[in-house]
Amino acid sequence: MNTTVSDLLSTHPENEVYNPEFVTQSNKAWAQSFSWIRNLTVHTWIEDELAYADFKAFIQQHDDDTLRLSELAVHPNRRKWHLETEADCELWFHSEVSKIVLAAWSQYPSVTQTSQTKPPTTDVSIPESVDSTYSMKFQKDKKVLAIGEMKRNLINPDLWQQGDISSNEGQKKLSRELRGYVTLITMLTHLGQR
Repeated sequence: MNTTVSDLLSTHPENEVYNPEFVTQSNKAWAQSFSWIRNLTVHTWIEDELAYADFKAFIQQHDDDTLRLSELAVHPNRRKWHLETEADCELWFHSEVSKIVLAAWSQYPSVTQTSQTKPPTTDVSIPESVDSTYSMKFQKDKKVLAIGEMKRNLINPDLWQQGDISSNEGQKKLSRELRGYVTLITMLTHLGQR
């Protein structure tokens, strides 16, 4: 059934999910040189065991956002999910969440999602890549808008919601990895613009 992006963004995925609660730790040696994130601003909340996000916290809506939200979209296909591996989690995310968001960004301008992507092309080569990158072309340059790193059941939502992860080494390692990716992509993007 066709609906709009706006309608689908305001609903939770409906397909059945079996999650065996396996945990993927973040333990990348290259990320340990970065400081962990101490100042957290969280724009989500938990209510009745469901997570909600306040997208309005990020930027003010403009006329092009109204166009995007009114784009036609379709519900994800009916199926059951079994989240054994990170690849299973990535497929779930791209099928149930990302495809809906990208329907809003198919024009005005368009955004592209890629997997296992390195930072934008520069003269510097690095071995790190991220699970997902959302980017757009601006003139001749690729601009990274968001990155995503898939982990299974690693985030402790209570600590992040409270804005203090200092008591948990696993959460601090994850925050170092996230900060490291952002720092590397930002640095390499600036190098590529010279």
